[in-house]
Amino acid sequence: MYFVPEVFGVHDFGKKVDQKYVDVCCEMYGLRKTVCCQEFQGLAQLLKPDLHSPTTAYDALELNRELLKLIDEYME
Repeated sequence: MYFVPEVFGVHDFGKKVDQKYVDVCCEMYGLRKTVCCQEFQGLAQLLKPDLHSPTTAYDALELNRELLKLIDEYME
């Protein structure tokens, strides 16, 4: 239905766009390879030397909790 709307009697709402506009949108709003700044990565590595990047939202939440706990302990 998506690729041949005329077969199903529906309207094709697709619009042709220049590839450069697609590239700009991907650059501005696409997934970024850098998920946090280098300073934060350095701090996190100091607090938790065995640090691994999280692969799920739950892992990221747990890592955040661990880092906050380590910061609190350091500040005491």
